Amino acid sequence: MSGTSFYYVNDILGQPFFYIEKAVDPGMLKTLKNDIIPRLLEQVPGQPGAEQLDLNPLLHRFILVFDREGYSPGFFRKMWNNHRIACISYHKFPVEKWEKDEFKKYETKMPQGEVIEMELAERGTLIGSKKCEQIWVREVRRLTKSGHQTSIITTGYKLNLIDTAMYIFSRWAQENFFKYMHQHYDFDKVAEFMTEVISDPIQVVNPIWKNHDYKIRSCQNKLNTRLKKFGAMELHPEVDQEKLKKQSRAKTELIEEISLMENELEKLKEKRSAVSKHVDFQDLPDNEKFEKLKSGSRLLLNTLKLIDYRAETAMSQILKEFLDRGQDAKPIIRELFNTEADLIPDIKAKILNVRVHRMTTLRNDDAVKKLMEKLNETETIFPGTDIKMQYYLIK
Repeated sequence: MSGTSFYYVNDILGQPFFYIEKAVDPGMLKTLKNDIIPRLLEQVPGQPGAEQLDLNPLLHRFILVFDREGYSPGFFRKMWNNHRIACISYHKFPVEKWEKDEFKKYETKMPQGEVIEMELAERGTLIGSKKCEQIWVREVRRLTKSGHQTSIITTGYKLNLIDTAMYIFSRWAQENFFKYMHQHYDFDKVAEFMTEVISDPIQVVNPIWKNHDYKIRSCQNKLNTRLKKFGAMELHPEVDQEKLKKQSRAKTELIEEISLMENELEKLKEKRSAVSKHVDFQDLPDNEKFEKLKSGSRLLLNTLKLIDYRAETAMSQILKEFLDRGQDAKPIIRELFNTEADLIPDIKAKILNVRVHRMTTLRNDDAVKKLMEKLNETETIFPGTDIKMQYYLIK
C-alpha cells in the first residue's frame, strides 16, 4: 500500500501557497491534476487573462517546477493545451551527450540573490512515445565540471535558457528547508507520532488484484526468458546426428514449456480482469487496513518551520550587505538565534527592549549590530500589544 505523503506547494522564494495531505498517496501526477492545479488556477496572483493568452500563443499562465516523479509528456501536453500552464522538470530519458562546444558560460542570479556561473546549451526536443502524448519542448542542459550533463525540459516557450536553469536549480528553497530546520533547530523532538483511523472516502489498490498482477508479471518474466532462449537456439546440420537429436529434443521441450506458460498467463489475466483494480479503503479486510499518522502537532511544527526558515532567510539577506562573504550570513543568524537575550519591557515608553548577548567574535558583533539597526527601523509591534520592539547588543 502507498504511504501517507505531504505535498508542499511554494513560490520560488519558498513562500508557501498551501499543502496537501494524502493518507494514501496516489502519486504526484494524480495529486497535481486533482488537488494542486485546480487550487493554483484560483490562487496564483498575476495570471494573464484570456485576451492576453489569445494574442500571444507562447504566453503561459504560470510555471510549475517539479522533479522526475512528475515527468509525463502527456501531462505536459494537457497542462499546456488545457490551461496554458508551463512545466519545468528533469528529462527522464535524455539521449546521447551533446558536444561540449555547444555549451557557453552564463552568470545566473538566483532568487535569493547569489550569483553562480553555469555552462548551458539548448535545443528543441520532441518527447513522448505515443503520438497522442508527444509534445515539442525546450531542452536545456547544464555541463558540470565532471562532464555530466543535467537535462532539463520545459514548455515555458518564452523563458530564456538562463531562467529555465535558474528555476530548476533553485528548488532547494522548496525541498530542503524541512531538512535544514531539523538539522539546526531540531523541532521534531517535540512532535507526536500517534495514529488515527482513516475515515475519508479513499480508494486504494485492491490487494487481490495486486496479488494477481504480481503473479502475471512473474509469469511474463519467465516466459520472456524462455522466448529469448528459444530465439537464440539454432540447429546445426554440420554436427553429428547424436548432437542434432539432442538439440531437437531441447527445442521441442522448450516449445512445450512456452506453450504451458502462455496458457498459464492467459488464465492469470482472466482472474485479474474479474477483480476490480481499486476498492474503497473501508471495504478492505481488517488485516489489510492501516492507520494514518496524526497530523495536528506535525502540521503546527511544519508551520513553525516554514515561518522560522523564512525569517532566517530574510534576515540573512539583510546581513549579506555587511559581510565580505555572503555564505557566512546563515551561520551568524543561527548563532544569533541560539544566543541568550534579556527581555526588558518599558511599559510607560511602550518599548520592549531586547538585549542580546554578544556573539563569539567581534566581526559577528559588528554585523549583528547593523542587522539590529535595520530591524529597529521596521518599528515592529510585539503581537497582541501596542509595545514596540527595540534590539541592541549588551555592551
